[in-house]
Amino acid sequence: MRVLDVAAGSGVWGVALAERSPRVRVTAVDWPQVLDVTLSVARRFGVGDQVETRAGDVFEIDLGGDHQVAVLGHILHSVGESRSRALLAKVHQALAPGGAIAIAEFLVDEARAAENRLTDLCG
Repeated sequence: MRVLDVAAGSGVWGVALAERSPRVRVTAVDWPQVLDVTLSVARRFGVGDQVETRAGDVFEIDLGGDHQVAVLGHILHSVGESRSRALLAKVHQALAPGGAIAIAEFLVDEARAAENRLTDLCG
């Protein structure tokens, strides 16, 4: 299974998938200095040989193709709606037919209900 880890950071998402099976191959995309950390984490968890890297700006770099899964972990909230849409379209193009995009992201309750409950609890 080919996994694309977009803005991989520490590699937490791709490494976890690689740990599940030796057949998982992860392509981690991020800035060069960040990918040093990604590879260090992958090696620490025994999956370094399952992770390859592509260094560069996720909006400009070739993401490759035929990935069965693409992971976007906590990146969309920081780039705005129009750039998020552009990135999702680009990632979609990097998928194999039938591939899936998994998104881990922060969502804010528009009513700020959780914040209100915390205020109620704390006085």
